[in-house]
Amino acid sequence: MFKLAHNGNVLLDVIEHSPPSAAFIIEALKKSTFCECRIDHDAINAFFKEPSNERSLVVASKHDATLTVTISDDKMLATGELTTAQGGKVLALDQAKQQLIKAGVARGYKQAFLEQLLQQQFELPAGTSVKGILAKGRLPENGKSSILLSQVQTLKERLHTPKLREDGTVDMRDFGKLASVEPGTLLIRQQPATPGKEGFTVKGDVLPAKAGESSPL
Repeated sequence: MFKLAHNGNVLLDVIEHSPPSAAFIIEALKKSTFCECRIDHDAINAFFKEPSNERSLVVASKHDATLTVTISDDKMLATGELTTAQGGKVLALDQAKQQLIKAGVARGYKQAFLEQLLQQQFELPAGTSVKGILAKGRLPENGKSSILLSQVQTLKERLHTPKLREDGTVDMRDFGKLASVEPGTLLIRQQPATPGKEGFTVKGDVLPAKAGESSPL
């Protein structure tokens, strides 16, 4: 009843089959091998409103799956919108990657994101659109400033720490109020500042991090 043209259109010979109504054509399409093709309701309805002398009527068309990649205004997120095939071909992984490249995605891409989105082709009805994250940028992490670390107990710490005797008992009357250290004892150690970690956008722009400040001893 239906035949496929070279351009992907599904044709119906209206002279040979003389369809009685638009509903008849649509129902026949749903039961045919072209059931997943995109039905051209406008063309079908127009035929019954104003019959044409044309022998063939375009009643549907085949469409391959498509992927549209959109990058957010701040360039920190790339989102893909997948439209499943309608009687056409599914979108292969390599084809989808090419769409990412065309959109300018250079960093933050994870193949697992793309594979998860493409898997929807086999789970959703024909012609369905679904969105998913394909790449994420990373904000910079500023460095930490240097800090001074005391290597001996402060008076406050000693007042809260009773003295431990050689036999393992604790002298609750001796809290070490008289502080003294041996010559050459390390009193303070400086923990160096860190440089931070740069960020990036999905288009590959580097987002510099602010290094931590170093304090003199």
